[in-house]
Amino acid sequence: TVLNESKIQFYDGDPMVIGKECAIYMCIDASMGVKDPTCIWVWGIDKNGWKWWLDCVTRKMDPSKQEFHDEVYKMLIKWQTYGQRFIQIRVDAFGNQPWPELISAELRRRGVYAHIVHCTAVGTHSTLFGKGKVDRIYQRWSPMIERQEVRFPLPASKGGKVLLSRNSDGAVTDMVEWFLTSELRQFPGMRHDDMLDAGALLYDEKANKEYPLERGRDSMQKVLPKKRKVGTSYMSG
Repeated sequence: TVLNESKIQFYDGDPMVIGKECAIYMCIDASMGVKDPTCIWVWGIDKNGWKWWLDCVTRKMDPSKQEFHDEVYKMLIKWQTYGQRFIQIRVDAFGNQPWPELISAELRRRGVYAHIVHCTAVGTHSTLFGKGKVDRIYQRWSPMIERQEVRFPLPASKGGKVLLSRNSDGAVTDMVEWFLTSELRQFPGMRHDDMLDAGALLYDEKANKEYPLERGRDSMQKVLPKKRKVGTSYMSG
């Protein structure tokens, strides 16, 4: 395949356990509302800089409707709870699409806060595939795959825990299998690209320039006591 699947690492663990060691990023491709599938993708970045795919929801949802905001809210609360540190929500909003503002307002209405980052559909100029969107997906996905930084849940067909959601065709399925067979292996001629688009927001150029990616902290730092300084004040006497 063009995106080298052989360099993706697969893990057979509980994403909610792995998330406890990771800085969490939630990436949302709301596409064109009900015209195209929406994808909410959750990445965890550990202390080594590895990118762990932890969670995902993708199906046709109207970003102006309750169903969409319910999914965003549930995902946010889940990973604020299970992740080590929830960093931000990245939202792909091309042109004048109001999705970042709508998400921010709805979360505030529900009494929760998240750092919302407006991502653009603009990438480094390239004519590799002759299509701006396809070039952008490749520019963002290929380097982290080639560096072998990407960790995916083991597909159910290989004995892994099932990451279930409704796929772009509306059927409940293992999202890892769906992504590999319907998007990644079909690139650049895939029928759907909502998951590729959402996952790629981790390497949005403008967002990373303003907010460099953060890593999870070493868990030992959270349990070791701080060293006390030996002072020379009057209290030390």
